[in-house]
Amino acid sequence: MISIKVNVLIDFTEHPYYGEREDKIIKGTNRQKGTTKMRHYLGFSILSRGIHLYAGLEQVAKGTSKIPIIIKFLDYLLNLGFELNYV
Repeated sequence: MISIKVNVLIDFTEHPYYGEREDKIIKGTNRQKGTTKMRHYLGFSILSRGIHLYAGLEQVAKGTSKIPIIIKFLDYLLNLGFELNYV
């Protein structure tokens, strides 16, 4: 069982996109071989008593700040009754 006190892990991940789609979800990059397009995600996990649980994934659109997404997730955990040790 996990504790009410948890550490929150936030990971910013990029995945290459090789399709033709052009919209706010697909961002430009020069860091990937074979494509100039990427999808960007914020991944959320909680860590408690040595147990690592995946807790959420949010795709980040072009021009969107990551801060409100992070705050919304942390508020969600607090509303569930968790106490946050480290973020």
